[in-house]
Amino acid sequence: SLQGAFSEAGARRISEASIIVADNQWQDVPVAWLNYQRKLTYVAISGAHEQTQVGPGVLVWRIMAAKTPGSRGVSSVVVCPVVTGPSTPGPSQLTRKLGKWDVYFKGAGFGLKMSPGDLIVLAPGKFISDQTTLAGLFFTLPGGRVFVPENSPGPPKRKNAVRIFVLVCASI
Repeated sequence: SLQGAFSEAGARRISEASIIVADNQWQDVPVAWLNYQRKLTYVAISGAHEQTQVGPGVLVWRIMAAKTPGSRGVSSVVVCPVVTGPSTPGPSQLTRKLGKWDVYFKGAGFGLKMSPGDLIVLAPGKFISDQTTLAGLFFTLPGGRVFVPENSPGPPKRKNAVRIFVLVCASI
């Protein structure tokens, strides 16, 4: 089971969020706050490695779901990584609403069909400590995390931390 695999790896649940995605509406799930402007390397749709300036802003998973016509209980889901623009100061409310400050990483986006009970796991293939890549920002917790040993004596220790995302379809 997925829970068993996480337990065996020594994973700890740090946070959990539930969202409702309205039919054909985008919903942002915040991952990391970018407090300053930085150069970010990512893989474009063409497969080429490219760089862009992002921040300050918020790194999010932007998710949309739409009922699949002719398929009862099935939804088409699109997930795309986005860096949203700053909330204040800077762009006007209208500019933000139109998404003119948002940077989309379409090459890392994906779509799939989901039914209630389906889940997908988003995780890195290996530990990425580089905070100048899109994957590093999504899957690595900068500075690690302090962990208290569960079954052994000793002081808490700072260890590398990896973010793993599990998206579950609860209902349509």
